[in-house]
Amino acid sequence: MEYIKNRGWPPEVAKKAYNDGYYAEAIQTLHGWLESQCREMLKIVGSVHFQTNLSDTWDITDEISLNNIIKTLFVLGQITKDEYEGLQELNTVRNKIIHQMFKEPYDKECKGILKEKYDTVFNRSLEYSRLLQEKLEKVQYGEY
Repeated sequence: MEYIKNRGWPPEVAKKAYNDGYYAEAIQTLHGWLESQCREMLKIVGSVHFQTNLSDTWDITDEISLNNIIKTLFVLGQITKDEYEGLQELNTVRNKIIHQMFKEPYDKECKGILKEKYDTVFNRSLEYSRLLQEKLEKVQYGEY
């Protein structure tokens, strides 16, 4: 049986897709990775700071959207306002690309998203990927 699975470190896979001009794949990969990292952060914060049982919360966390997870992490002081707003912007750009890619309004032309805007959000999100990994490690080792 053959399975489709990302091979490699997700931020690098996203960067390669970006460099190759596969912008939808790049943003989707990075979005999925950051969503996974944020879910991991919420699980770890819950177990370390609030003594929740991971076996009770593991699957439930997977049902929470990125938008709601980053709101929760911000309220708990685990991400900054800038990080919250940047992750929210990533979610918005990703949704515009993935969900509105083929949308054609009745009386308007749908031009897509400005490449400059995409580039800014994509590159900032690559940085958030690194920052979240560092924060996760600090929480796991009791430093955050």
